[in-house]
Amino acid sequence: MTGDYLLNRAFEVLAMAPQLKSEKKIHLISLLGAASGGVGMIGGQVLDLARDKRVLRIDELKIIHMKKTGALFGLAAEMGAILANAEPLECIQMRKFGNLLGLLFQITDDILDSKETGKTTYVSLLGKEGARMEAERVYNEVVTLVSQWPELKQIAEKVLVRSS
Repeated sequence: MTGDYLLNRAFEVLAMAPQLKSEKKIHLISLLGAASGGVGMIGGQVLDLARDKRVLRIDELKIIHMKKTGALFGLAAEMGAILANAEPLECIQMRKFGNLLGLLFQITDDILDSKETGKTTYVSLLGKEGARMEAERVYNEVVTLVSQWPELKQIAEKVLVRSS
């Protein structure tokens, strides 16, 4: 219920933001709807629930993580860029940054919580060392994408090396 409330509250906050022009509000609300809806978080949850306890392939797991955490991290980064009046290409880069950061977060989460749960994780598919290597690969992809923004590289590094 809390998640439902917070998601709906986000739409409300955007719709009622007095400092934003109507066109920007509509754009942000449509992005929020897409990232949280069937092509984003809810779509990822549907895929996750529909797997029927079967072991996922690595590409399926990546899609689920990109639709869930990746979509929301991507949305947050893109919305920040839009609100800062960034150029359209920078907004796209921020979305890609957030998508990859969300994936990196999920991989490191799997590594930190690597006990046997019966769920498909990067650790269950690749082993702990393989999952670490995949996290490093995604981190390097992030660093390449945001090379002109050292602060974003630092955020990605904190996600990669986090201990909780």
